[in-house]
Amino acid sequence: LSSSANDLARWLQVQLAHGALPGADGRRLYSEAAARELWTPQVLVPIQPLPAPIADITPQFSAYALGWNVQDYRGIKVVQHGGAVFGVLTFLVLVPERDL
Repeated sequence: LSSSANDLARWLQVQLAHGALPGADGRRLYSEAAARELWTPQVLVPIQPLPAPIADITPQFSAYALGWNVQDYRGIKVVQHGGAVFGVLTFLVLVPERDL
C-alpha cells in the first residue's frame, strides 16, 4: 500500500468512525458489524514478561485481528498495524476509546 499522510489520516478517521465517511451525511464505507469484526481478536498472541523497570505496562491481552494487532495499554484497547517496504516504514496506532 502506498499512500500520502493526508490520505492515511482520512482512512484512520473512517476506522475510528466504525466505517462512516467523514462529513458524508450517513454514508458508510463499511458496516458497523464489519468494523467490530476488524478489531475482534482472531488469534491470541502469547504475552512475554517485560523487564522489571517497565513491567507495569505489560499488556493483559494481545491478539491478531483482521489486519490489525490488538492489545491493551494500561487497560485501554490499542489497535495497531505496521509495515515496511523499500526503506519506508509505517506504524499506525489507534486508541478507539479515546478517539485517537
